Amino acid sequence: MGKSKKSTDKVANGYIDFDIINEKWHVYELEDDSIIRFKTVLTAIFDAGPAEEETGISGMRKAFFSARLLSSVFSPKDIRGKKGKSWSISELEKFKTQTNLKFRQIKDGGIAEYDTKNSIITIKSWLRQVDKTSKFDGFGNPAYIIRTESQILTVKKPSTQKE
Repeated sequence: MGKSKKSTDKVANGYIDFDIINEKWHVYELEDDSIIRFKTVLTAIFDAGPAEEETGISGMRKAFFSARLLSSVFSPKDIRGKKGKSWSISELEKFKTQTNLKFRQIKDGGIAEYDTKNSIITIKSWLRQVDKTSKFDGFGNPAYIIRTESQILTVKKPSTQKE
């Protein structure tokens, strides 16, 4: 068995390692009294090479980010149905019963933050639209189509900026 390597910022194939500083849930109440909790979770960062040609800034790098939306629904008993399954968005699109439900924010999860060796990455997410369908999830909650929007910002750490 070989020696284990210490985590580094860059590893094979352009992958950039990162640590989670902060990830919290956003919570919204829908007009049908269901509660939706969601957060956008960064899953990978890939270094795509120099960006000086596009930006004109020496030392600037391009990166690709991969993120996933995690969500859960809690509905009142009177609107639950027969336990269903996990549905894809394309499947659910065929069963919309109500579009653009009204909602209000109960808890702002704030900005998710991630730390790499050279940068701090932040992700701000918010709920854009919720559509209700005639289907139900594995717990009997109505299956919703949840649309969110996110903004990603990368800030180079001061200690790594060149003078």
